[in-house]
Amino acid sequence: MTFDELWAFIQENLHNTTIQNWTAAKGNLQDTFVIAEIYERNVIVVTPNAQRPQNVSINDFEYMHQNWNAYCNGNITRTALCQHTRVSKYTMSILRHIEIQLGIQIA
Repeated sequence: MTFDELWAFIQENLHNTTIQNWTAAKGNLQDTFVIAEIYERNVIVVTPNAQRPQNVSINDFEYMHQNWNAYCNGNITRTALCQHTRVSKYTMSILRHIEIQLGIQIA
């Protein structure tokens, strides 16, 4: 799936979707968040643990898409990803949701 296809899919299909948090190191986590709003260049997620909604930009998704296979295969750590994006848990959880829950290969 190209990044443009991924972004179009997110925009068209994931509004008001509840996503389970996930990391490669820990797997599925207990907490969730909701994709509350979707705009042309970002999404807004709402999570019970944050004081306010979080903005996740198209650039954050593109960065995660570029590094998805390396991250899932253990060749890059979340710590390394966090040097370039502060919302890695949201983007990786959304990509994982698309792969596992919807059966769509990301990269």
